[in-house]
Amino acid sequence: MSAKDDAQLAVFTEVKAIIEASKDTLPAHRAEILRKAALAYRLAAGGTQPGGSVVEKG
Repeated sequence: MSAKDDAQLAVFTEVKAIIEASKDTLPAHRAEILRKAALAYRLAAGGTQPGGSVVEKG
């Protein structure tokens, strides 16, 4: 595996652990945790990002 693959796997593994650990938190706090975890996942996966200025041809 490349360094990028190793880094993505590490981020994905940590995101999953954070999500599992947040199951017993208050809903509002858990929602914030899930938003941040989803952002970390998307950043590690690459591709378009929320709020990005990517225009795709249809």
